[in-house]
Amino acid sequence: MRSRWHALALLLAGAVTLSNCSVWSGDDYADARPAEGLPWWEVSQGWSDTQRKQFWFMDQGSRLLPYDWFLHLELEDSTQLLRADANIERLGYIPAPADPTWNPDGLPIGLAKGGADTEGTVWLGPTCALCHVNRIALDGKPTLIDGAPTLGDFETFNQQIIDALLMTWTTAEKFDRFAGKVLGDNASSAARAELMGKMQLQTQVLAIKQEQNRGPYPYGHGRVDAIGAIFNQVTAQILKAPDNWRPADAPVSYPFLWGASQSSVVQWTGLAPNDRAGFGPLMRNVGEVIGVFGVVEVVNRSGDAYLRAEDTLEDHLRNASRFGYRSSVNMENLGRLEKLVRRLRAPRWPANLLPAPDPAKAARGEAIYRARCIACHALVARRDQYKSYEPVMIEVAKVGTDPKVADNFLLATNTRTGQPWASGKLEGTHAYVIGGDRYGPELPTRAGSQPISPRGSALVTVGTGVLLGHPPAAVKAAFQSYSRARAEKTFNPRSYKARPLNGIWATAPYLHNGSVPNLFELLLAPEHRATRFYVGSREFDPIKVGYRSDAGTGGFEFDTRLAGNHNGGHPYGSGLTDAEKFDLVEFLKTL
Repeated sequence: MRSRWHALALLLAGAVTLSNCSVWSGDDYADARPAEGLPWWEVSQGWSDTQRKQFWFMDQGSRLLPYDWFLHLELEDSTQLLRADANIERLGYIPAPADPTWNPDGLPIGLAKGGADTEGTVWLGPTCALCHVNRIALDGKPTLIDGAPTLGDFETFNQQIIDALLMTWTTAEKFDRFAGKVLGDNASSAARAELMGKMQLQTQVLAIKQEQNRGPYPYGHGRVDAIGAIFNQVTAQILKAPDNWRPADAPVSYPFLWGASQSSVVQWTGLAPNDRAGFGPLMRNVGEVIGVFGVVEVVNRSGDAYLRAEDTLEDHLRNASRFGYRSSVNMENLGRLEKLVRRLRAPRWPANLLPAPDPAKAARGEAIYRARCIACHALVARRDQYKSYEPVMIEVAKVGTDPKVADNFLLATNTRTGQPWASGKLEGTHAYVIGGDRYGPELPTRAGSQPISPRGSALVTVGTGVLLGHPPAAVKAAFQSYSRARAEKTFNPRSYKARPLNGIWATAPYLHNGSVPNLFELLLAPEHRATRFYVGSREFDPIKVGYRSDAGTGGFEFDTRLAGNHNGGHPYGSGLTDAEKFDLVEFLKTL
């Protein structure tokens, strides 16, 4: 049966290879310019204006709130709308003007109007852009960088929604205003009662998720534990097994997106492969949707014959949807989004807004880079950014940076030492594994039983079930998501990814957990780095390359003494003089 899966993989791979044989023709990398009809400047990154708006506002299938609720929901302690530009700015997200095609109601970048559910409710949910677009103040000019890590505070955003919902349905005046806008002033008492019931239920759903994911301290601006949240969503909420909740207590900076499709693995721990004949990128994007309020209806298949020895490939394809799961995931849009990301290029240092890099310093810095950095961080010419690459995976014991996220991932996936979990709605069924044997191994039946791969097997099974629930759309999305990148080496899973540093100037703070405010400080000996700094300012520092991080900027106080926040390790610049450090930073500006 493995050969039948392999045949399907080859069919996909062959078809996609033919459709991706063109070579990227380059990019003019013009200086930053005012964006037409938008309140910011922009840099050239290989996307047209339409493609950028697609990325910002294309629905993925997430279901955070009914769309009209979000339009009219007031903050907990005032009549100001939660979506008001001033509040969106405070949260670190990016307000955007209305656009008749892509954003008719003027949503912030990264929130999208989705489709209707079976009851006719139209939903709103996050998109990739909520976490992977940023606006930086360059010489006073707000400049948008697509694919850059957000400075948004996702945890506070979620809490604001929960608090606003709770206060609305418990306060007569607020509920009257809200119901009047959502239902109309002449709505019946029955319709108002139904609305209140739905608000109570959604408040409970969001509050449970927020509380169970909560770590011992806030994430702050620009960080989230997405992997922990995804594992919790799958194993606890979707599988209806609340004992599986674990604190999502390893927040990390959002990785920048340019080069992601070209890399053989993605995420800080390299946990998600880009190979598997197009299903790798698609599977990771399905997981992302599941983690941000996607809905999956898991059906227990215990006792069902999924594959039989006599089945042909055609039988398998015909029966696939019967064994899949219904979900809110917008499979076709995931394919379109991944295709866009494949075209995204690193932003060039905009010399018309910032002091141009000094050629002599940059030349000296390049020599230092080649001597000290290139073994881990490959140099990729701008014209070669379309090419696939295999990143260097560095063991935590060698790089010395905070191990929390790597250790949490091992607890979620290691067969021998991982945490046991209850299979809930999957009890007695077999794991679906693309490329595997006739059946995956049987899933554990209760908490404390010997796990076959704690929590990780549930994520693969649910993700595969979602793909099988959308066979034609999944095949099309796999075509669009296809990556030539292939992992040729195995690596210690307790490792972090070192990637090419194109556009690194636009991605502060640094290290995987955002514990170092600027590039110059990253080159200091770890004991000389700031133990506390502030995150949230958009004001760029072109000398040390990062954001202003002093107490006067306000924002979130980042304390590197807390578990998961440590700023040690990566000591590779500590032997340089200050002049050499600045030369190296000057060269990094040119990448």
